[in-house]
Amino acid sequence: MLDLIVRGGLVVTPEGAAPGDIAVMGDKIAAVAAPEALKDVPSARTLDASGKIVLPGGVDPHIH
Repeated sequence: MLDLIVRGGLVVTPEGAAPGDIAVMGDKIAAVAAPEALKDVPSARTLDASGKIVLPGGVDPHIH
């Protein structure tokens, strides 16, 4: 079981931006998948990212 699935956002990676889902296990990204590819995978939490931009692995260096 995954810890978190972030569904339905615009996923931005070095290869480009596309709709997708992100799977998280512990403190690591387990998968970046096509929309609904993870729909049958159980997870402890699910976040709806519809209308949002998702930057998997992105770090904001300006946090104080």
